Amino acid sequence: MSLSAADRQGAAPISKSERQMVQDILKEAADDISKNYYDPKFHGIDLEARVRDASEKVSSAQSLSQAYAAIADLFDGFNDSHTAFIPPRPAVRIQKGFEARYVGESYFVTSVMPGSDAEKQGLKRGDEILAMDGFACHRQDEHKLAYLLDVLAPRYSMKLLVRSLDAKSRDMLVHFEKKELPTVMDLRSSTRGNTISRLIRDRETYEESIHSRYAEVGRVLVWKLPVFGGKPESLDSMIGKMKKAEGVVLDLRGNPGGLEEPLIDLLSALLDHEVKVGDRITRKATKPLIVKPTHRPFTGKVAVLIDSASASASELFARVIQLEKRGMVMGDRSSGQVMEGMMYPHYLGIGIEIFYAFEVTIGDLVMADGKSLEHNGVVPDMGILPSAKDLAAGLDPAMAIAIAQVGGTITADAAGKLFPPLRLKYEW
Repeated sequence: MSLSAADRQGAAPISKSERQMVQDILKEAADDISKNYYDPKFHGIDLEARVRDASEKVSSAQSLSQAYAAIADLFDGFNDSHTAFIPPRPAVRIQKGFEARYVGESYFVTSVMPGSDAEKQGLKRGDEILAMDGFACHRQDEHKLAYLLDVLAPRYSMKLLVRSLDAKSRDMLVHFEKKELPTVMDLRSSTRGNTISRLIRDRETYEESIHSRYAEVGRVLVWKLPVFGGKPESLDSMIGKMKKAEGVVLDLRGNPGGLEEPLIDLLSALLDHEVKVGDRITRKATKPLIVKPTHRPFTGKVAVLIDSASASASELFARVIQLEKRGMVMGDRSSGQVMEGMMYPHYLGIGIEIFYAFEVTIGDLVMADGKSLEHNGVVPDMGILPSAKDLAAGLDPAMAIAIAQVGGTITADAAGKLFPPLRLKYEW
């Protein structure tokens, strides 16, 4: 699919000042890539030629979204997961009212928010989304489509083609909840107290979203780790609980990755010998990434759950466990997004500033077996995919099988109730 599809019917014509603004953004994009991309030869890409081509597209663009798409296409040409253009966006927060993920090659609804327009339109867990705004849902296009619809040209409503459990297909138009965000946060005004309070509450909500959750099934610890990050003491506490169990299931489904330090710390707590994760390849050098065991690592049985949304550090973790034969990796193939990226922020304007950014890949990691996970992902030792009926009923057969693998017993129904969806509320 082409990112030039960002333009929507009826888009306002681009002004002369907007076109010049995008040309300026393009120059900064070329500069950030040229200075920071981990491969100084750009994998054989003629960067100057691609920038000239993008500039010509900006000059002929009929709308602002078309002009932004020209820059997006420049980044897309590198074909890696951590090189992207983050364009200026409207000051709004969008809540779709539903969540979905790929299970195998199919895109299924996994949760619907009560009271949302998605619920009112009849969208249900277990429904398969076949197309969004006219774009067919194919797993190989997942990241491009998400970028197009959520970042490059954000939607406030979306037309869905949905197939229900009865195999009938239908179209529906789902309106998203839209909340205006303040373009300026004045911490000096009479509303300073309210502003700071909202910022604090939003931060607390974010912290809740990345906080580890756990359950005990007999002598098995089931640990849901949403991200490799958060407070170090939280990770230490969970590792302490893990060492008291006979078996552990690490649920990394939906885990987008995160920081290197907690990844290394968790691997250190599970391995009884020094292990080379792989070689980090950067612009200046190639260095091995090494894990050394803790004094008393956990020696019990280990199962790791991954899915199509497991990315970056969670993929590295699962692959090390797999290569070292330390445990069983189960679930669905992971996303294949493992490059190391750096965000380079920029601002336009005086007084009220417009934010945009470029993410540039600054490193690749080749695993100890000489292969990269980028675009490939981790193929589980045991593939377990929930059916549409499982999703509709809230069953979790993968979790039930994983727990059995390390010595516990639970039904798929009970497993699906271990970690109910979080209902997070942001102030803005």
